Amino acid sequence: PPPMPGVHPGVADNSGQCQAHCLSTPGCAFFSFWLLDGACVFHGVAATWAPAAGAISGPAVCVAEVTLRVPGVDFDGLSEKQQAVVRKGFARDLAKAAGVTIAGVSDLDGTVGSVSLYKGSLKVGSHVALPSNTTFLRFKASTPHLGLQERLAIRLAEANVSTPARTETIITMSVVALNRCILPGTVYAQRRVSEKDAAAE
Repeated sequence: PPPMPGVHPGVADNSGQCQAHCLSTPGCAFFSFWLLDGACVFHGVAATWAPAAGAISGPAVCVAEVTLRVPGVDFDGLSEKQQAVVRKGFARDLAKAAGVTIAGVSDLDGTVGSVSLYKGSLKVGSHVALPSNTTFLRFKASTPHLGLQERLAIRLAEANVSTPARTETIITMSVVALNRCILPGTVYAQRRVSEKDAAAE
């Protein structure tokens, strides 16, 4: 597939290194890594995904949406100070657990170093930019062992939020991918401009 216009493909040791190079290259939205020769090809936002044997591809950054729900805690009962303690403190906990800097965690509106709190029965939502070479499935499989429910229960206690006994045992968590993360057997290719598209331009 043709590389991103103006950027020459290089060679990488593995798909994680290729992804990291893509992230540090202006205009690179997706990468394709070829297992046979280590070719690392960059693509812009117009690239489309397709199956291909012997290759691995993905976006410059894999993003996971992590949501935790706390039954028995009403968002409307939290003061602004309590909310701030939970937002900032749990964002740090999530960054540490995911192995990223605080800049890799944001709330659902894109505010870096924070998490979103939903009204109603308390729900905590966040986006996590995964480290290079960390697939979404690997991250999702690790989340039950990261102690996030326990950390959230601790943050709620620090904020003096009234919670049910053994809160960490009733907190539920879901993890979904916001984009196609690193996928074996795939490549990205630049979308060809059709005659209709060219005429529209």
